[in-house]
Amino acid sequence: MRRLVVQPIVSAMMLASTVGLIGCSTAPFPPARATVLEESRRAAKVIQDREQELTALRSEMAATKIAAAKQEAERQELRALVAQLRRENGEGRQATLEATRQAEVREAELAAFKAEREQVVAVKPTEPTQHDRQLAVLEATVNTL
Repeated sequence: MRRLVVQPIVSAMMLASTVGLIGCSTAPFPPARATVLEESRRAAKVIQDREQELTALRSEMAATKIAAAKQEAERQELRALVAQLRRENGEGRQATLEATRQAEVREAELAAFKAEREQVVAVKPTEPTQHDRQLAVLEATVNTL
């Protein structure tokens, strides 16, 4: 008889503890106020850190854009300088070609004059020309004075 009385009591206790355990495991405990405040502080710190990182990234992006704009302006200046130097080089080359052509023309004229002089010297008459006679008369007049 004792077994009959004890067994329902044990069964009831087991049933009550099982229900209590299942109920406790499924129902969350309300968080403590200190835990909530700590989590709020951590979340605020994370948000603040992210905002600082975002501000730093925006500053870096602005500095990068400024540097890129400066490089673009410098690149355009260099292109203009290259174009100017090419024009000047072309003009200098043209001037050199013109000077070379003029020098060749003068050398050809000089060669022609030399050839003409050599012909005149080679064909020098043995008789004095009228010019030579007038020159001799002038020399004689100067000597007498």
